[in-house]
Amino acid sequence: MPEQHIARRTATKQARPRLSSCFGQGIRLILVALLQHEECPVGCFLAQPWPSELTAHKKPPGKSKEKKHKSQGQKQRWRQARRASKAA
Repeated sequence: MPEQHIARRTATKQARPRLSSCFGQGIRLILVALLQHEECPVGCFLAQPWPSELTAHKKPPGKSKEKKHKSQGQKQRWRQARRASKAA
């Protein structure tokens, strides 16, 4: 596939896969140790203190507010033009 092919450009914009949780990693670590007849790994759980203040998550301004809705007349004209182009 050429370097400038559209499939190459859009594939890089995909979201990263979700990282596995700490709990899931721990379960898998214990399971592997048991299957390999090794001792269970011992760890410690250190709880972190709660934050002193919470800040609200602010959404960036979206394009949805700027988007104009088509009127019924525009929709009908578009449908008629589409039907005419299909019939031709």
